[in-house]
Amino acid sequence: MELLEECKLCGKSAVLQKSHIIPRSYYKRLKRESNQLLIIVDSDEIEPRLSNSDPKEKLLCTECEQFLSVKYESYGTKIFRTSKNVIKQDDRITINGFDYKRFYLYFISILWRASLTSNDNFKSIALGGEFEDLLKFCIINNRMKLGRGNSLKIDHFLRLSVARVVDSSNNISDDMIKNVMMNFRMDKSNIEKVTIYYLMLEGFLIVYYLSPGKDIHDVRARRIQSQIVNGSSANIMKIEIGELKVIREMFNLAINKSKKHHQ
Repeated sequence: MELLEECKLCGKSAVLQKSHIIPRSYYKRLKRESNQLLIIVDSDEIEPRLSNSDPKEKLLCTECEQFLSVKYESYGTKIFRTSKNVIKQDDRITINGFDYKRFYLYFISILWRASLTSNDNFKSIALGGEFEDLLKFCIINNRMKLGRGNSLKIDHFLRLSVARVVDSSNNISDDMIKNVMMNFRMDKSNIEKVTIYYLMLEGFLIVYYLSPGKDIHDVRARRIQSQIVNGSSANIMKIEIGELKVIREMFNLAINKSKKHHQ
């Protein structure tokens, strides 16, 4: 008889599935030419290693796995790949017919799973039980508002910014940029009490800004660079690879650790 455990999303006792922290389709794309990936973690303690598997852990029951797949992942994993309703310009990519809530909660569901897992690849993510429960409430109820009669929304506190990373100098090819996956990295600003998480998938840099704000008015009014906002279209700005410190450091880390691995 299989062990019954508590599903982290619905709370019911069930046989839990091995949930992918980052959706499997991203890894499938990366492994099209090779069955193994070189896993590089931003830690001196963890050496690069070849792996043919992607991080997963028993977190969700079958029903909740299916719920996340149908409700969010079926949309979120395709949004960067489709050419439908997409206008590409020199400085930006515009996506029309955009479903903001579905897109936002999709990426929130990834952050939530990353915080729950004990996998070393995501050890920089520790949101705490109270905030994890808040994200869980929004994910399972497919809503942005934090409660009944409450005008505050989750995106007042946790903002999402997306940019397309490019290299106009062609020192790094666009194929290489799209074939690098950066697991979550974290930065903190003690001045503004902001926690920032970075994730890079298929050439897109996803940035989560977690900030309490000075007061309720500041929380609602605050905007960040390249922020994805509620609307029927999304403007994703292009950013040169050399402009962002976190991207430069990530590529340098990948290159240096890869060289050491192959020595």
